[in-house]
Parts: sequence; C-alpha cells; structure tokens
Amino acid sequence: MVVSQLINKQGKAVKNQFIIVNGDVTTFQSYDSKIVEINRKENTIVFYPDYNFSVTTSKHRNKFLSDILDVNIDTKTVDKMISDGTYNSFTVILA
Repeated sequence: MVVSQLINKQGKAVKNQFIIVNGDVTTFQSYDSKIVEINRKENTIVFYPDYNFSVTTSKHRNKFLSDILDVNIDTKTVDKMISDGTYNSFTVILA
C-alpha cells in the first residue's frame, strides 16, 4: 500500500487529503473519511457518503478523479455518474 498527499494545481501537497493505492484499488480520502474509490480490476467507482461534504471536498475529489481518469471531471459530471450508475466502462456505486 502506498499513501501520498493530493497535489493541487500549483503542484503543492494538500494537507489532510490523501491518495491511497493498494493494488488495483485507488482511494481518495479527506481527513479520516473515504470519499471515492476506483477499482480498476472490477471496473467500479464507489462514492462514499461524504463525497459531497463541502465545496472544498468536491474540488479535491474532482481533481483526484480528473488525475486518475485522465479527463476533466467536475461536480456536474460526478452527479451524472451517480445518477446513471455508469461512467465509460465503470459501474458507479453510491455507498
């Protein structure tokens, strides 16, 4: 398992915002709360209850998703992912 801090657009580490890589699973955690988890083996994206906790959490979540999925992700896209239950080849789950 590898834990690193989220890097912002200015290239600086963001305090209390973590990326956890454990095999095929990459998780974004804010403070002590899981926000979103991507499992590439199972092709799932799981959003946890605090995924939309605050504007700042959403900003960091969107940055994480954009970096991992290599496309620009905004809150409108996240809302659509959740309502559709899919995103590209991923099954999207709201835990």
